[in-house]
Amino acid sequence: MSDVPDDAPAPDPQSQRQFPVLPYAASRGGPAYALGVSAFGGLMTALVFGVAVAFVRSMFWIVMVFPLLHGVLVGAGVGIPARLTKCRYQKGLALVGAVCGVLSYVVVHYVFYLSFVGAGNGPPIGFWEYMDVKATEGVRFGQAGAGGAGNGIGYTGSIIYWVFEAIITAAGAAALASVCVGSPFCEGCNRWKRKRQLGPYRVEPGYSVPAVAAGLPTGLLVPADGKKSVVVALYVCPACGDQGTLDVKLTGTHQDGRKMLTWNGFVTYPGEALQTFDEVERACRELGLGGKKK
Repeated sequence: MSDVPDDAPAPDPQSQRQFPVLPYAASRGGPAYALGVSAFGGLMTALVFGVAVAFVRSMFWIVMVFPLLHGVLVGAGVGIPARLTKCRYQKGLALVGAVCGVLSYVVVHYVFYLSFVGAGNGPPIGFWEYMDVKATEGVRFGQAGAGGAGNGIGYTGSIIYWVFEAIITAAGAAALASVCVGSPFCEGCNRWKRKRQLGPYRVEPGYSVPAVAAGLPTGLLVPADGKKSVVVALYVCPACGDQGTLDVKLTGTHQDGRKMLTWNGFVTYPGEALQTFDEVERACRELGLGGKKK
């Protein structure tokens, strides 16, 4: 990581106000019924997209990419109701999302099973017997559908492939369900905070990110040369404003040849710091350091 140049016009911490900050901690909680509503939404989404994905898979399929997309869609069915009901149990929602993702993946194969039975392709068999038959045939790549084309990968290989796809689907669903409720929340007002982005600014990330994360907003006023930038995200409660708390997320980057150096920080300021960030934003524009013009 790079340090601040000796001639950089860094602000003097003794002459600038430094605010007390705390490491950001995600809010956890929500009404008792919210997790159940999210689980129901995930279940319905799992069934709908399981059927839809089966039809898509019968026409074309991109290995590993589509299972992840499948999982993300199912995760939205869990995360969106959770956000609407202000359910902030991230670990619980991730678990619900993962279970719904696996269920939806099983639905895909069950649709193929119903198609197999409906076509009268042999004596009536159960679902797991059908899966055993398909594993014995071996998954074939090269053509979409339940069968595919080309040489099969064998019984064990087919099972491993299905498990791997199920894991990817579950992971995508769990991640999206958790992300939907991962943004800052005002527990006093019982509402999600609004995000406001500052930057990107052409400033020294090696100095600015640690300085702002330590409670010194004017630490952003350190110009930089080259491919360096810092983006600041402010999360403010629309009801509390500067009377509540201010969550500040920082992302700094420095492209050094082929290497990308990064700095990150996420802290909570007292709400009164919002005015100082407004002044810093205005100063950055006046100094030509980037940011949106107003």
